[in-house]
Amino acid sequence: MASEERLGVRFPPSLRGFFLASDGWTRLDAWVDGVHPCGGVLWMRDSDAGRRVIEIYDSIAGNEDDVQLFRRSVEIARGEDYWLLDPTDVGPDGEWAAYEFAPKYGDLTKHPSFSALFHSGCESMDEDEDEDEDEDEG
Repeated sequence: MASEERLGVRFPPSLRGFFLASDGWTRLDAWVDGVHPCGGVLWMRDSDAGRRVIEIYDSIAGNEDDVQLFRRSVEIARGEDYWLLDPTDVGPDGEWAAYEFAPKYGDLTKHPSFSALFHSGCESMDEDEDEDEDEDEG
């Protein structure tokens, strides 16, 4: 894949499979606009929004571990929140640790893989739809 060559990494199996089946995805939950198309995947440190987040978090004492994670992570989705994959945290199955990061709250949620993160996003979207239906009925 051209993105792997551009970034100098080989994507983990679940992300590679995703890109073989779909070139991106729209609106997974209320806070993520969608998974970037394969050609749009980039290092968080190289996106304008990512650089701003890194700069802000780097200016606050106690965020050193998060800042290091941001600098080494691949950004695969963004909206108000970010989806990141850490190529330095590889499981025995070849999957990279995946993170959902909500800068507004400083919340960083770890998942064992892109697949687990994607499913979590889908579940969140289903829950949001169920809440909207309940409000419409009430």
